[in-house]
Amino acid sequence: MKRLFIGLGVTVLLTAAIVAALIIASRDVATEIQTDDNSAPEQVRIACVGDSITEGYGATGYPGYLQSLVGADVQVENFGVSGSEAMTTGRFPYTTTSDYSDSLAADAGVVVLMLGSNDAIDSAFNARDFRSAYDALVQRYLALDHPPKLLLCIPIAPYGLAAEDYGFDTAIIGEIRESITAVASDHGLPVLDLYTPTDGQGSWYQSDGVHPNDTGAEAIAGIIYQKLQEEQYID
Repeated sequence: MKRLFIGLGVTVLLTAAIVAALIIASRDVATEIQTDDNSAPEQVRIACVGDSITEGYGATGYPGYLQSLVGADVQVENFGVSGSEAMTTGRFPYTTTSDYSDSLAADAGVVVLMLGSNDAIDSAFNARDFRSAYDALVQRYLALDHPPKLLLCIPIAPYGLAAEDYGFDTAIIGEIRESITAVASDHGLPVLDLYTPTDGQGSWYQSDGVHPNDTGAEAIAGIIYQKLQEEQYID
């Protein structure tokens, strides 16, 4: 009889141990599921595509200041290439650069596109070629497996007599502005006019009247940041 009680006691103890183990395991699974549900959201990436105005020339490019504004939850990447143009028939097409390829592979959620300044001083400028090349560039980003949200920017204004030494032509600048606006309309994309708010802002420029200084780059970043928020591209 004693053996019977001992056997029953062992059985009860084993059963209790198994139940306790199952309870602990279920709690661990619940904790793991809860942890997954509360995991941090994937970081938003902004690809800044453009020329020296984007890359930075003699000063920090605006993407560096934009990063400070958007905070750690958003990653801003600078894909600017000095001297590059939108026109594929130009002296230095942006589409021939490694930064262009890298921007396509970046899996960015947002692309800020600002090209046209070097096209405006290219002696071979042709409005039809510019619009066609610019449109093709936009379509290339839209054709990605995970197409980003695009913000098309009309380039900043050149400043003063120094800018004239580069060969800027008011009529050509006008054609570039019209082309970018038309491409944006064709694809239902927002366009940001950076020409108007920078026109006449001498304190925002370096001595060449073309490239922003740090004050100008910071101001440009602020304007872009505000537009990104208005379009709900970022929180």
